Amino acid sequence: MPPMAEQVQSGAVARDPVADSLVLPIGSRVNERGRLEVGGCDLVELVEEHGTPAYIYAEDDLRARARAYREAFERRGVDGEVLFASKAFPATAAYRLQDGALTSTQLTARQPARPPVLIRVAAPELPEHLPGAPERGEPGPDGTRLLRVAGEHSDALLRRLLAGDAHIVEVRGESA
Repeated sequence: MPPMAEQVQSGAVARDPVADSLVLPIGSRVNERGRLEVGGCDLVELVEEHGTPAYIYAEDDLRARARAYREAFERRGVDGEVLFASKAFPATAAYRLQDGALTSTQLTARQPARPPVLIRVAAPELPEHLPGAPERGEPGPDGTRLLRVAGEHSDALLRRLLAGDAHIVEVRGESA
């Protein structure tokens, strides 16, 4: 492989690795002090104030990327839904940001029945009436409760829980 300088000159790599990054949020930059900024925030200052590890999200970037996907579906006449996906770190704020703002149309009504979903939630109290009338397990030793709901009601249930004081600990499909 040629040295990095030759790769840059040939155009094989980005000239500005921050501005041209496919990983960093749109609008990220190196500021006047030589520090990385994401969403207009100096990351060194954020680390000094809040410590590490830290999960940094740029709201404008999340919205712009979701909007681009939604518009691509619409241009192609595809009835689709854009969702924020997470695995190990369910970012409640990102889910709230998405609620209604990033989705186009709901596929739920046209999909065949989905398998049941299990949601482990930590909440001071759960409302009596929840979408899909989930089965409620007994509180565990850690204070969390397992809810079981039909797959077609899981999106509405998650939105309702996140609109309150609930913290979603885990979401997974029920094994057959």
